[in-house]
Amino acid sequence: MKKLTALLVAGLMVSSLAVTANAYWEPEEAFQEVKSTIGKQTVAWNPDGTITDGEYYKVEIDPTWISYAINDNDTDAGLEYAKSITPELYMSWDESNIYCATRYEVPKGHENLWDGDPASMWYSGAVQFNYANFDEVASEYRLEYGVGLSSDTGDTLYTVWADGAGTGFTPSEENAKVWLDGNTLTYETKVAWEDFADEDNTAGKEGLGFNFCLVWSVGEGQDYVHIQLAEGCTGNGKHAENFAQVTLGGPIEVAPAYTYPNSGADGNLINGTVIGNETGWGDNADAGAAAAFDGNPATFFDPLGVGDGFCGMDAGESYILDKVVILSREGWNDRFPGAMIQGSNDGENWTTLWTSDTTGTNPDYYTVHRLFSVPLLQRDQPRRRG
Repeated sequence: MKKLTALLVAGLMVSSLAVTANAYWEPEEAFQEVKSTIGKQTVAWNPDGTITDGEYYKVEIDPTWISYAINDNDTDAGLEYAKSITPELYMSWDESNIYCATRYEVPKGHENLWDGDPASMWYSGAVQFNYANFDEVASEYRLEYGVGLSSDTGDTLYTVWADGAGTGFTPSEENAKVWLDGNTLTYETKVAWEDFADEDNTAGKEGLGFNFCLVWSVGEGQDYVHIQLAEGCTGNGKHAENFAQVTLGGPIEVAPAYTYPNSGADGNLINGTVIGNETGWGDNADAGAAAAFDGNPATFFDPLGVGDGFCGMDAGESYILDKVVILSREGWNDRFPGAMIQGSNDGENWTTLWTSDTTGTNPDYYTVHRLFSVPLLQRDQPRRRG
């Protein structure tokens, strides 16, 4: 009887949340083809507003996975606004829970006015999370709940629109939190497998999976704007068979975050705009000027030819530096002699501040001391390729 009651309530909510017939709907290109694999969690879940590697793994969202639902009040403007928002999605899992985080910016500002009626969060200012068994296609067999941050009181709001498993799932701060920083929203959530999943084909084991749909709901009041990952929640009915298919994978090795060695006693660096050749030898974009400033010791600027090309930084203001550190190209230390550091105040007239007269020191950084006068623009100009 409990199961039947849950299904009946879910059905009533579905009818009340259906998008109006004269609303605008743009389906995703990859209809019923949205698929991804997520990694197993290696860092304990800690909802603190920071998305940490191992706690979550980024899901790269293909634009063809996104659908849009806009109400009929100024639809063109609403669709333009929806497409200006590019949410980020992060997920992971362990034997007990599925974890989901999302971060996105709302340029028009955050608005959620539903303190007195949390079920109306679907209009705007909230995220709708939808989970279903991998092989479950009936619309009523899903978990659909919303989380939002009140723009009036600052409280976190929760509601459940569908509890297909009949577990009585009630979200709270124990499993869902929201942070607002300027116009950027960050959501962190977890859901126990038992709240929606069949352990025989979905829950908590590598190689299994589940159906998933996510709706980022923004807009003003009832002028809703919905950005949706995979169809199946708004705009075209409540169909779990149209959700994304998520497969559980093993832990994912995350590439290290590269950093520069300190270039001063206080660790300050020159920041600015990269200048120089956009591409390197062989018209290779990966060997262009930006490669010299990405902090990755495995990448390098490779000039177009002998004495042809430079990489540099437009600092935007004058600096005085006492040292610069340079990492020569691995395996090519003998090409380091003749490399130059030059500076300019106008980008046209350049002064040579230093010229290398020694071989490179890779894998160690080479330190250039006593750069007493460094003008607005600084560049490195190798005399030999590499």
